[in-house]
Amino acid sequence: MDRLEKYARLLVEMGVHVKENQYLIVEAPVDAYPLVQKITEVAFEKKAKDVIVFYTDSYVDKERALNVSYEQLRTVPTWQAQSRNEYLNQGACSLLIKSAYPYLFEDVSEDASSALQAYTNELRNHIRAKIASDGIQWCIASYPNPCWAKALFPKDDEETALNKMFDAIYDICRIKFDNNPNEDWYEHFRRMGKYTKWLNTLQIDSLHFENSKGTDLIIGLHSNHQWNGGIGEGEEIDFIANIPTEEISTSPDKYRVDGIVYATKPLELGGALVENFWIRFEKGRIVEVGGEKNIDLLKKIIETDEGSHYLGEVALVEYNSPISQSGLLFYNTLYDENASCHLAFGKGFPSSLKGLSATDYEAWEKVNLNFSSIHVDFMFGSEDMKITAKSRLTDEIIVFSGGNFVTL
Repeated sequence: MDRLEKYARLLVEMGVHVKENQYLIVEAPVDAYPLVQKITEVAFEKKAKDVIVFYTDSYVDKERALNVSYEQLRTVPTWQAQSRNEYLNQGACSLLIKSAYPYLFEDVSEDASSALQAYTNELRNHIRAKIASDGIQWCIASYPNPCWAKALFPKDDEETALNKMFDAIYDICRIKFDNNPNEDWYEHFRRMGKYTKWLNTLQIDSLHFENSKGTDLIIGLHSNHQWNGGIGEGEEIDFIANIPTEEISTSPDKYRVDGIVYATKPLELGGALVENFWIRFEKGRIVEVGGEKNIDLLKKIIETDEGSHYLGEVALVEYNSPISQSGLLFYNTLYDENASCHLAFGKGFPSSLKGLSATDYEAWEKVNLNFSSIHVDFMFGSEDMKITAKSRLTDEIIVFSGGNFVTL
C-alpha cells in the first residue's frame, strides 16, 4: 500500500471515522484531486452512503479578489449554504482538506483579503453549528501544492520541492512505508491523554506564560474547565479533529486575560501572511496590536465582532513535537499550530466546560465562555517557553519548562 492510500485511510477511518450509511462531505482544493479520489474509494469501502465533494481554487479566488466588490466577496450565496446543510441535516460528517498558497495574495488589498476571510468563516460556520449541536465527526487535514512546496524549499526545482513536502507531511502524520499509521496514532493519543488527565487533576486557576520573545501573559481558567486531547487507556478514538494534532487545549475565562503575547510564527489570513506581530490584553480584551507586516489586516479581523476581541482557546504544544523538529515553517495554521503553543481569538469550545450546552449562547455569556463568528489560531510557543500554573488546591506548579511538558 502506498503512502497516499495510507493517508486516505487514516483520514477516513480515524479522521472523520465515517460510519456505515453516513454521508461524507469533502471540501478540498483542486490540487488535492488525487487524494480525494482515494478518500472516495475508502469511504465507499467503509459503506458510506455517499461522498459529496466541494472543490476550491485559490487562483480563482485571487482573480475574484482583484475584480469583485468586497461585499460580494464576503457574501456566502444561499445555494452554497443550502448544499452543505442538505447533507449536514442528514447526519453527514465533514472532512476539510486545506492547502496553503504563501505569497499568492501579496498584491491583493487588505480589504479584499479580509472579505475572503469573512466568507471562509461564514461558510465554515454552517458546519461548526452542526458540530456544536449534533456532535458530528469532523476532521481537517492538508495536501501539498507546487506553490506551497516552493515556499518551503525555495532552492529546489518544483518537482523536488513537492516530493520533499509530501515526505514531510507523511512523516508528521506518522505515515511510513512499513507501518500501520492507525496504530501509531493510538499510541500518540494515549501519551497525550496522560498529560490531559494530569492537567485536569491540578484544578488550575490561571496559567502564566513567559519566554525571551517578550511574552508575559496570564490566562485565567474557569473553575469547572476541562482540558481535551488524547484518550485514556482502553478508550477508542471517535474522530480526530485535526491531522496532525499535538495539542491539549481548553477555553479560558474571557475576562481574565492580561499581558502581552508575541507571535512566533506567521499567521495566514485571507491568503496574506501577518508576520512578527504582538497582541496586548487587558481584562480579557485585545487593547493593542502591533508588528511588522499586514498588521492592519489583523486589526480588521479582530474587529469582526465584539467576541473577536477576546480569547476562545489556549492550547499547549511541546516544542519537541514532530512538526517543530522538522525545522520547517509551513505558512499554514494546521501545521504551525501543532509545532507551538497557540491561542485563538474568537469562539470558545463548550466542551471545555463541564455540563455547558453547545448552543445556549446566553449560558456561555453567564459563565464567561467567549462567543464569536470567527475562531483564529495564532502561534506563540518557543524553545524557552515556561508555563506556571496557579492551582486552586496547592502552590504554583511548573507545567512547561524549556518549551516542553515537565516529566511525569
